[in-house]
Amino acid sequence: MSIQSKIYELRQEYENKYDSEPEVLFLNLSAWEEVLKHPQSINGVPKKIARCEVYPANNMQEDIFFCDHSDIAKGLREYDGTDYPVIIKKLTVVNRPEAQGARRITNDRSFLNFQIPSEVIKAYQRSQLNKNLKF
Repeated sequence: MSIQSKIYELRQEYENKYDSEPEVLFLNLSAWEEVLKHPQSINGVPKKIARCEVYPANNMQEDIFFCDHSDIAKGLREYDGTDYPVIIKKLTVVNRPEAQGARRITNDRSFLNFQIPSEVIKAYQRSQLNKNLKF
């Protein structure tokens, strides 16, 4: 499976699980290099892939990580500077059994733990610092 198809597949899983579109995409070093190999990457990795802002997270264990800006903001508030993932509460679509003969009008949602790898927080902080550099 190519990296592009994997990105779009994981994006679809995110949309189904959280009932919202992701805004930010983090790629580890191996995924970043795979994206660079594609013909569309003549001028480097695009700033947006699958309608998400792209950030490199070099040492991240996962290849691809999607989240929202609000998740990152919560993670930044909770981050303590260690290498442990930050756990926040996120509204998630859950599949609970229904009563016999009942039906759901809307998706059943509940707050569940959402883990943000520490490398994602560090990568976001680095990118924000680099945006503010003036020469």
